[in-house]
Amino acid sequence: MALYAEVAVEAARGISRETYTYGVPEGIDLVPGHRVTVPFGRRSTYGFVVSLSTEEPDVDTKPIEAAGADPLLLPHQVALARLVADHYWVPLIECIRAMLPPRVRGTGSTGSEASTRQRRHTRLLELATGPAPAAHHVELTAEQQGALEVIASNPVTLLHGVIASGKTEIYLAAAERALADGLRVLLLVPEISLTPQLVQRVRARLNAPIAVLQTQLTELERAQQWWRTRRGEAQVVLGTPRTSRIGLRATKPAGSPGASRRSPGRAW
Repeated sequence: MALYAEVAVEAARGISRETYTYGVPEGIDLVPGHRVTVPFGRRSTYGFVVSLSTEEPDVDTKPIEAAGADPLLLPHQVALARLVADHYWVPLIECIRAMLPPRVRGTGSTGSEASTRQRRHTRLLELATGPAPAAHHVELTAEQQGALEVIASNPVTLLHGVIASGKTEIYLAAAERALADGLRVLLLVPEISLTPQLVQRVRARLNAPIAVLQTQLTELERAQQWWRTRRGEAQVVLGTPRTSRIGLRATKPAGSPGASRRSPGRAW
């Protein structure tokens, strides 16, 4: 039975059409989220499979030329890209692009292995992957403990508190519980707050592999951190509000310095 794929095509950015239909050749196994190479006009380009069907289309189709070994996006991420595209009235390919670092998007593999040409890492990554500092025992106050119990019993909680009122300790305690339950954790802070001191604090307190997502990273480092997260090698992801939820999400209120509400932008 013939199989057809709907592909969001990179070269079609700026064209009103959302996807293009291609035939899936025998021997190529695909699922939504796969990066594929497809013919487009007189050249080849890449795109991302968003759906598959056995229903024969009304137009002539060309076959997919090649596909990556594994999908770059998971099914729920493809569904999220569609949701964001519909909500903000933006092309689907733009939402998919925002979910992938440029080097991963362009090649499908950059950053997946160690680079022999890489001589140094950004300071934040050195702290995130180096030896964990000595942890100091923190005793929560009665108010902090009460807030922690509320978070434990409610999947969505808004924590109120002025600056330096102890909210970060509550976030870290909640993260400890999530890790103990076998979940992964995403801690979100404003860009200006993602400092070496915070990375050291999180590393010492949680004592788990950490990935860092921040604009100071080089494109190669962003790709490497993305792959660590994609493969589940990082139990904790420390980033800015433009990243996506994994297990526990702790954010600063919109009124905090450095926090803002924006339309969908590039996460990488």
